[in-house]
Amino acid sequence: PDTLTDYSAQTIAMKNAEYKKTGRTITGTDGSLYAEMTASGFSFNADCYGDVTLTIQQTHNDRRYYTVIVDGVESEVLAIGNAKQEIIIARGLSSKPHTIEIYKHSEGGYGISFYGISINGKLLEAPKDNDLLIEFVGDSITCGLGNLIKKGEPMAGHSQNGYKAYGTQTARMLSADWSNISKSGSVLVNVSGMPGAHMPSEYKKAVNSKTDLWNFEANRKADIVVVNLGTNDYVRLHSSGYETDEQKKKNQKRAGWFFMVITLGFACYIIFTVIPQTIDFEPVHITRSNQKEKCAMCGKMVSEDDMRGKWCKDCQNDAFGEDGWYNK
Repeated sequence: PDTLTDYSAQTIAMKNAEYKKTGRTITGTDGSLYAEMTASGFSFNADCYGDVTLTIQQTHNDRRYYTVIVDGVESEVLAIGNAKQEIIIARGLSSKPHTIEIYKHSEGGYGISFYGISINGKLLEAPKDNDLLIEFVGDSITCGLGNLIKKGEPMAGHSQNGYKAYGTQTARMLSADWSNISKSGSVLVNVSGMPGAHMPSEYKKAVNSKTDLWNFEANRKADIVVVNLGTNDYVRLHSSGYETDEQKKKNQKRAGWFFMVITLGFACYIIFTVIPQTIDFEPVHITRSNQKEKCAMCGKMVSEDDMRGKWCKDCQNDAFGEDGWYNK
């Protein structure tokens, strides 16, 4: 290493570290950084060499995945379990300034706490914000659910990558910062008995699984908000009989309220990328057949409701354990 720089080993607690947060995060009482939203994470600059290590702990038992970028290049994907641990995120760095980033693949509801950074060297000033901040609000499409799935493969943790979802890729192409507020199954309107997270309620939260509310005044406001909602409303409301004519009128008001939540205090553009269910269009009624399909794994004939891609649900549960990867 360069003898003019102190490259001694040190561990810096997150509460004392210089770093840039991406997406909605909260700070724990112990100073840790808690990230849960899709493609959320953080980045930092360091003049260091050798390996860089993070002290982390997930909140769920199953294995989840994270992309690490070193000096603008995707270096590796981490697979992390729930035990509190130290994990190497960069290896064999030369002695010079580096920029290191780490982002979640999975959607809200699966969180991780970052406790500290261990390096041979020193942290530098945190990376600067980009000029543009784009916020993406949506359902499983915005989460990137299944965007890495292979043909005939059941859905699992490794087949979702929010960092590769359309929103995050768009932001990177525009040299913009991003915030992704999405959850699979999300709906725009809330109807009693209908499944799915109510996004206008979720939107007010700092993270999905906790009660902390997002402080809109204290945090940076988005320049552009992209809303991709309505798909689940359309399928569930129109095809499943949840919505009456009277309910439709109420839902129009609720949908309008959501856009008021976004625009209050914001000086931003709003892009709505899906025809909202409040528009009066002729619904397509979906009916499932009573035919059975053959499982590609065990060969049993099972109903459509018991199929997971090309496998039956029993074979999926047998092949995929708590860590979200193959047992066999």
